[in-house]
Amino acid sequence: MDRYLQLRSLLQTVMPEDHKDNVYFEPPDKSEINYPCIIYDLDDVDKLHANDKPYQLNKRYRVMIIELDSETPISNEFLMLPLSSYVDKYKSEGLNHTIHNLYF
Repeated sequence: MDRYLQLRSLLQTVMPEDHKDNVYFEPPDKSEINYPCIIYDLDDVDKLHANDKPYQLNKRYRVMIIELDSETPISNEFLMLPLSSYVDKYKSEGLNHTIHNLYF
């Protein structure tokens, strides 16, 4: 299975049952996004080297959880995933944005 699809499937596990389709790698136009949602993209790649050659890639994804209500369990559920961390939180256009990192 494609790595992005595996990651999408993992991110869907933290979403409420009726919003599991609101996980976007390349989100549609803002007017087409349903909330709450998760938008994720590749943020960084760390390479481990041996003998001057890369032998392992560690990919870090930036995961943005966008919600109408600031007190929902989605971010807490996300933080229970292995190799996840909290980065920042802000409010814009009446929506709560929580930024996380995830190594996957």
